[in-house]
Amino acid sequence: MKLFLSILFHLITSIRNFFYDHKILSSTSIKVPVISVGNIEMGGTGKTPVVLYLSKLLLNSNFKPGIISRGYKRSSSGQQIVCDGEKIFFDASFVGDEPFLLAKLSKKTPIIVNKNRVSAAKFMIKNFDVNVIILDDGFQHRKINRSIDIALLNINTPIKSLNLFPLGRLREHFKNIYRADILLITKQNPLSKTENIQFANNLYFHNKFFVSNSFRLFNPLSNIEIEKNVLLKNIFAFCGIGDPENFKHSLLSLKINPSFFKAFNDHQNYNLKIISDFENLIFKKNIKTIITTEKDYIKLPINFCKTYSVLVLKMNYIFDKNFDSLILTLL
Repeated sequence: MKLFLSILFHLITSIRNFFYDHKILSSTSIKVPVISVGNIEMGGTGKTPVVLYLSKLLLNSNFKPGIISRGYKRSSSGQQIVCDGEKIFFDASFVGDEPFLLAKLSKKTPIIVNKNRVSAAKFMIKNFDVNVIILDDGFQHRKINRSIDIALLNINTPIKSLNLFPLGRLREHFKNIYRADILLITKQNPLSKTENIQFANNLYFHNKFFVSNSFRLFNPLSNIEIEKNVLLKNIFAFCGIGDPENFKHSLLSLKINPSFFKAFNDHQNYNLKIISDFENLIFKKNIKTIITTEKDYIKLPINFCKTYSVLVLKMNYIFDKNFDSLILTLL
């Protein structure tokens, strides 16, 4: 059955791409440059940190960027203004965890959620006077023309998983990654498999960059960073992201070895039942330290975070300066 569904999925995506490639389906151009950040995997490549980095790069280069996302798994519908560049209007459940996190980390950038990216872009240009649009998760959204198409590839994705869904993790055939202008290889760490590193190294691509990571552990309520030599005991770590193994490996790279680890589905919402289960575990197992991701932290009840001093593992991407120059040149 999976093989049949994978073949059917390949047929549908191939026909759709053929129609766009041969102008049978048209893409709309808008008045300002568009940078698309996306992937061909089902998730977990690290798009949000890249979107955030691009927003800050453009702001520091005297551009006025705006971010458009579809707001995956949000409770709202239609178009919603997440942030106007100064104020955040809604919470993570209403607009989606990733747009809300972007708003928290880049308050100077207006952010809109809307499945119709063309309509959102026109609205953003008219109402916020932006001169660059960043599309979050836009690689498959070909209804809007883009000036720069950036595709991400998680170096830790098992090579055997590079098949079309549901046999593998791909949204479309791997060869379509060459539709991108720039390929970013993300999430390499000391535990990355040699065969995956060799596969990434052997990929011929005109503009390919390996993105390195840096991590720090901090308490968001006090904004205090936890020193690396601090001994943490009875650790419970959890996440609801596309690549939970990377979160676990990142903790291990800081010599943080959780006693208990829980991986939820991507974009997990933490309801009262889950919070109650957490508190039972904390009590029964005498948990002293709780660690999660930024994306998960923003969905936790504030009282829970205060009571148990929940810590966050913050990840930053480190980009080659040639990447910055290329982005600004292509604009």
